[in-house]
Formats: sequence, C-alpha cells, structure tokens
Amino acid sequence: MKSQLEYNEAVRDAYFKIIQQAKNLISTIKEEPIRGILERQDKPKSTGDYIVHEVINVILYIRLECSNDNVFNIHYGYEQTERLTKFYPITSAFIRLIYKYTSKEWTTFNIEDSIHTDWVITNCAELFEYVNDRNKYHTVRILQKKKLHLISR
Repeated sequence: MKSQLEYNEAVRDAYFKIIQQAKNLISTIKEEPIRGILERQDKPKSTGDYIVHEVINVILYIRLECSNDNVFNIHYGYEQTERLTKFYPITSAFIRLIYKYTSKEWTTFNIEDSIHTDWVITNCAELFEYVNDRNKYHTVRILQKKKLHLISR
C-alpha cells in the first residue's frame, strides 16, 4: 500500500502534465482573447478543503484540490461545443489527456479515483467571465500563439 504522500505526489504529477498539455492546446487558438487563462495557486492549509492549483479558460477548466482528509483530487470542465466547431477537437483532446495521465497504465500506482465528477463545469466561458469580473485570487495571462504540436508522452 502506497502512502498518502506518494498518492498525492502521483496525482500532482499527473495534474501538471495535463496542465502543460492543456496550455499547449489553448495556445493553438488563433483568437487572442480565447487564449486567456486565469491561474490560481494556494498555499497548503493545515485543515479543511483548499485549492492547490486551478486554471480557468473559456473552453477548459481544471483544478487540483486537497480534501479535508488530505487527499488530492482533480476536478475538470469543458465548454460544451457542437461537434463540428473548431473548439471540439481541443475539448475532446483535453478530456482524453485527463484520463490518459491518471490511468493506472501511466502512473506508478492507481490514481484513477483521483478524478472527481461530482460536479463538472460545462460552461467554462461563463465561469471565466464570473471569476475574471470578481478576481481576487487568480493571475490573468494570455498564452502565446503556437502551432499545434502532437501530444507527447
């Protein structure tokens, strides 16, 4: 049995791999405002739930949080889009990244239960606007435009 610390480190590692690839996906978007992200990183607390890290974009959302019992988990969201829109491949690739990097085939031990779907954001644009208008904790950035790169291992 792996320790809670090792479990949390594995979840954190997977999360930041997802973040790196998600930012790569966002950076391929032509329109500058849509490449905007709100990013938050909090300091650990001794008790209670807290957000470890969070990224909000108008089409993608992901959060690493620590629960009351000191277990890391990942929440995510994506803007629901029509299948033939230009953002559909990005949201689809994002969801695949989440499950790829948290699958037991990709980690030193099973962290598949770290993905929580008790709530899933399906309107990221609205969340982005809401948080941006009332921003107290997030850093606002526009990702530089890049060419699409293949998702690496």
